Amino acid sequence: NRSSDLFTAGTGKTVTGVHIAWWLALENVSKTNENVKNQLYYCAPSNEAVDLVAKMLLNLVKSRNGKLRLLRVYGSATERRKYPGLSIFKRYASSGIAVMQKPESEDLRSIALHHRIRNEKNKDEIARKDATKIVDFETKFVKYQSKEVEPLQPEANKYMELVRNAEQREIEASDVVLCTCIQAGNRRLKKSREHSTVVRTSIVDEAGQCTEPETIVAIIGAVNKIVLIGDHRQLQPVVQNSQVGDVLRKSMFERLSPKAMMLTEQYRMHEDLCLFPSEMFYGGKLETSAEVKKRQGSKNLMWLSCWGHLNRGSTKPYCFIDVRGSVETNSVAADNKGGEESKANLEEADLVISIVQSLVFTYKISQTQIRILTPYTAQKCLIIQKLEQTNPKFEKTRVCTVFETQGGEADFV
Repeated sequence: NRSSDLFTAGTGKTVTGVHIAWWLALENVSKTNENVKNQLYYCAPSNEAVDLVAKMLLNLVKSRNGKLRLLRVYGSATERRKYPGLSIFKRYASSGIAVMQKPESEDLRSIALHHRIRNEKNKDEIARKDATKIVDFETKFVKYQSKEVEPLQPEANKYMELVRNAEQREIEASDVVLCTCIQAGNRRLKKSREHSTVVRTSIVDEAGQCTEPETIVAIIGAVNKIVLIGDHRQLQPVVQNSQVGDVLRKSMFERLSPKAMMLTEQYRMHEDLCLFPSEMFYGGKLETSAEVKKRQGSKNLMWLSCWGHLNRGSTKPYCFIDVRGSVETNSVAADNKGGEESKANLEEADLVISIVQSLVFTYKISQTQIRILTPYTAQKCLIIQKLEQTNPKFEKTRVCTVFETQGGEADFV
């Protein structure tokens, strides 16, 4: 088929997608000739989702001693955060660049485009020499800045040409390109498609979260196969414009979902947690893997007593606690302090902190196993602040909004 779709929560959609990418990329390599480089694009709506896939695929390639050449392409905002280049000068600064809340993953440094073009230990002699020239230019620019001097135009042009040529060389040598859906349409990738590369396959992960135009950008260049992976029963695309919201909130994945392949065995959650979503959203078809049931022994439930008095002694792996707190509505700037008209509840935050303390100190649960979710950015920031005030060591406890954690998982939520 021209396209295929996979969905359902916790069923290993992304793992399945990574293995699909592996086999299809190998097929592409076998059909590559001297004139055209066959490529596979693996896209997702967010950098976090792409990084997750990139790490899994990189580990798969290493474990199988594979020859696949992976390339992680970030947006210019992320790249300039690490290597400002000419943007440190007012004349070349881009006014539209947003400040990234989270830098690129250091685990992916070896396959990230902006690091690769500056790798002075590259085995390719031309690439190695160009990397040295780029680094030398950027060192010189920092010295210019300290002297409040701007580079001459010929010098700036030479630097930009070096960067462009190095980027194209890396892109055109890659078998798999990993980027967000929007980045799939950037000038660098578009230029390589116009000259020497052919995108035989496009895979879009978390496709249920993508607006249809986002998905189109990611797949428009594919000439052979398209695979959409996601779950239209989970979060829809976020569209704030009321005039187009009704149209754009329905993803291409949801529109094509009647043709989708449903993965019915979930490997993520306790079977008691699985029961509700299975009945409510998946027609009772979602089943828990035997592998998950094996790890549900009574010794793993000892931590439940941390809220036993609140849960009336139940040994179920969930607890509903009614907190009669006061809700504050904060109108603040849409930055790391919260979003406009975002809400916070002090009493709920205090209870969350007490549960985290009990899990970490009494039951010796690793902070990396815990994730705190909230619908509100203001509440997220309040909890982070309280965690830091309670114990600086709580910095490893991850707090995020529901949207930010889409596709992720943790042992204790």
